[in-house]
This record gives sequence, structure tokens and C-alpha cells, in this order.
Amino acid sequence: MTNCIDQKKKIKRRFLWSHVIILVVSTLCCFSTHLWAGKGENIAVLPFTVHRLGPPGKLPLEAQEILIEALAKRGYFPIPPQVLNRHPNTFLPMINSAQLVEIGRQLGARWIVKGSITQIGQGVSLDLKVVDRDGKRPAILIYVVAEGMADLKEAMDRAAASIHSQIIGLIQVDMIKVAGNQRIGTDAILAVIKTKQGQPLDSEQLDEDLRNIYKMGYFKDVQIETEDGPKGKIVTFRVKEKPSVGRIRFSGNKEVEDDELRKEVGIRLYSILSRKEIKESVERLREFYRQKGYYNVEIDYNVKPLPQNEVSLTYLIREHKKVHISKIEFEGNEFFDDDELKDLMETREKGIFSWITGSGYLDKKKLEFDIQKIAAHYHNHGFIKAKVGEPQINYQEGEGLRIVIEISEGERYRVRNVRLTGELIGPEAELLKSLKLKKGDYFNREIVRKDILSLRDI
Repeated sequence: MTNCIDQKKKIKRRFLWSHVIILVVSTLCCFSTHLWAGKGENIAVLPFTVHRLGPPGKLPLEAQEILIEALAKRGYFPIPPQVLNRHPNTFLPMINSAQLVEIGRQLGARWIVKGSITQIGQGVSLDLKVVDRDGKRPAILIYVVAEGMADLKEAMDRAAASIHSQIIGLIQVDMIKVAGNQRIGTDAILAVIKTKQGQPLDSEQLDEDLRNIYKMGYFKDVQIETEDGPKGKIVTFRVKEKPSVGRIRFSGNKEVEDDELRKEVGIRLYSILSRKEIKESVERLREFYRQKGYYNVEIDYNVKPLPQNEVSLTYLIREHKKVHISKIEFEGNEFFDDDELKDLMETREKGIFSWITGSGYLDKKKLEFDIQKIAAHYHNHGFIKAKVGEPQINYQEGEGLRIVIEISEGERYRVRNVRLTGELIGPEAELLKSLKLKKGDYFNREIVRKDILSLRDI
């Protein structure tokens, strides 16, 4: 009796465990089916029909191979071309959906793809039709554009991504539009948008696209709008352009003409308004005034709206008086003293008679010329490696400008020998007598230049 009861308990436990195992297996199978929906299914890609001038060549089969490879990367099992291409209907020039379904049934493919390539000039377009063998889904139509045949592989990859998105039910981008732009070209805006037609709709990528449009610097507002389209979502980037500069004016300038300032400002009429560029232009104007000795100049600006999304930009200038030069100093000079070097310069310190002569004020162009004269003076006295640095200009309120010029004299060189070579028109000794530069003299570039000119005149 006890043995009989034990056997019944064992049978009952086995029965329970068998149900548990069946339930677990059933659950895993359901999970697996959900996870791989649309993937792991057989797909048949027929050779492409080619529309272009001239024979199609190997393109129908090459395009078939490229799309097969792109779909295989996404988890599909393409019917091998050597099997598919033996089917009697594979190469029909015109094939309808019923015939495609029949090919799928005969070859065991859930999805059947038939496509065409159209080439006009350099441009290439792909038209694909994807049919569901079981008739549970309507036919999927894909259209992809490429700039040339060199981009065919990339276009096929986009087509494969679109096929996959629609098979598994992802929302994809049906079309991308740009609205609201007037001066900035649509192509320029699309160039910074990474979201492409046929791709899955990705909110993070759209956010990056919005930021990229802002970074162009031409818009004060950018919004993204979406609406339903035949094959997914139509995405519209609606932009609001910054105004353009319709007028540039100057107010308060008395010593400098408008035309001079307009050349320095760096902002053109009808350019897009940029606060950053305006601030940079103010700095350029300040530097321009400083070069003319107006170190106390004050410059501000205002912007007023005009019709047709334009603005008037006005620079407000208070020139104040020129700042005089209180001191010119030299550093590093040993052979020539400060007074000798100052005598070479047109730039002068302010003196008793400056109010009559107009001297004692900074003119940057004159100062640059003075630097060249000082360097030439050294080179004409044997200091062939002498260097004169960029003048340091310091402004001290109440005292004026202090200019410091740094000099590196280097060694002083004499002429070791003077020779003439080449096709001489006379004896070398006779020609050398006509030269001013002699052996043992300190090297002088100006004398060398004059000697060369005199030899040309012989």
C-alpha cells in the first residue's frame, strides 16, 4: 500500500515538472519571437532593373549583391543569388506583386524586394518595392537618391535601413523640409542636418540637428515640427532669420571721414546682424583711432529696426583730443645714442612749438617708416645683423604716450674683399676702381646698392 502511494506522488511530481518546463519553454519562445520580429526572416532580393543611357552591364547583379549584403548585416537571411536567379520569373522586365509573392512562396522567402536604378547624368535614384509573402502588410515603397554611382553602396545601405525600419514598424522620416528662410539657402541648412529621409525618427539626432542650425549663426529661433506623411513623419525645421544690416551710420566723428571708418568697420551692408561681429568692429574702430593718436576715443553703437527684417546700425563716437607723445626711448642701443636715433625719425616728442608745427602726436604709419629708417641706418654702418623691434606704445593718463623701441645691434662688420664675377665688360681691376665700397670699409648696404647701379650704367 505504501509503495503504491509513493509511486502516485512521483507521477504527480513528474506531471507538475513537465508542465513547468512546457510553460518556461513556451515563455522563452514567445519572448524570442517578440525580440526578433522582422529579423531572422528569409528575404529575396531580385536583380535590379537599370534605366540609363547605354547597356546595363553587370550593374543589375552588382546592385543585387550590395543590397543583399546590407540586409544580411541587419539580421535577415537573403536567398542566395545563385538560387534566386535561376527562377524563371526573376529577370522579367515587368513583374507584379502577385508574381513576387509566388516567387517568395516557392523559395521560402517572407519578404521579396524588386528595385530599379535610374541614372540621369551623374545623379542616381533607387526605387524599391518590398512585398510581404503572407499579405499581412501592404507593399513598402522606398525611394533613395545618390549624387553619383560612387555613392551607390551608401545609398543601398540607407535603403536597407529604411526597409528594416518599416518591416519592424519603426517610425521613419518620410521627408525633411526647411521653412521660414529667406536669405539663407535651403541647401546650406540641409547640409548641417544629419537626419536623412528613410532613417528611423531619432529625437536625440533631431536635437543635435537643431543645435547645428543654431551654430550657423544666422537664426534667432529654430523649431522642429512633425506631421504624418505617407511613409512616416514629415520633419520640418522652421527657422526665423536674424535681421540683416540695411544701413550703417556714424555719429560724432569730426576728425575722421565716414568713408575711412566704413573701410575699417568690417561689416557689409545686408550681412546678417551679429552682435559678436559688431563688438569686434567697435574694437577695430578704436584701434584705428589710436593709430591716429586718439587714445581717449569712446565708441558705442545702437541698433534700430527697419522694414523687411532689416536694421540700422549706428556707431556713436566721441573722439576727444589727440594724445601727445611725452617720451621716445630706446633700449639696447650702444653705438648710436638716443638723440642720434631720434634725429632720424619723423615721429617727435611734444615740444614747445608743437602747437605750431603739429608735431608730438602719434601717426602709426609714420612710426613704422621711422623703424625702417633706423634699421637701414644700422645696416649702412656695418651692423648687417641689426634688428629693430616693434615699438611698444604705452598710454598713461595725464602724461601721454611713451614709446619704447628695442634694438639688437649685433656685431659691426668690415669688408674683407670685393670681387666681380661673371661676364665682365672690362678688366676686373679697372671696374673695381669705379666702386665706392673698398676693402676694409665698414659694410654699407646703401653704397653696395649704388655700386650695383653704377656698374649697370657702364
